[in-house]
Amino acid sequence: MRMIATGFVGLSLAGCAVAPPVGERISGQTFMTLARGNTMDGRGQDGAVFRTYVTPELAQRGSVRPLGGAELRFSGTIRAAEYGFCSVSPQLRNGQERCFEVWRDGTTLRTYWNGTAWTTMTIQPGNPHGL
Repeated sequence: MRMIATGFVGLSLAGCAVAPPVGERISGQTFMTLARGNTMDGRGQDGAVFRTYVTPELAQRGSVRPLGGAELRFSGTIRAAEYGFCSVSPQLRNGQERCFEVWRDGTTLRTYWNGTAWTTMTIQPGNPHGL
């Protein structure tokens, strides 16, 4: 009886496995080439909408609007990580740096933080939102 219960739990947990990211994981250098001088437009898994302009000097200026919340403007810096980028801003996460892996599927980029899907975004040329 014990083996049957253990087997059932194992099968139940196997059904809960997280699907691997879609597309190809890109290097930090590749991401910086895409982002530098351009704008990231996207949506977080929590529904928040964000726009971030990355200057040629890798400063970032942006805005985020949580689902049903007020817009927050932020600024900071961005740098290449092994696979993706790291971002720091005094207005976000109490100024703590956070690093993301980036996966590309066509023109769609998906970020992952600590193995969790975080955002889906596209890169817009230049600074179309005047950030």
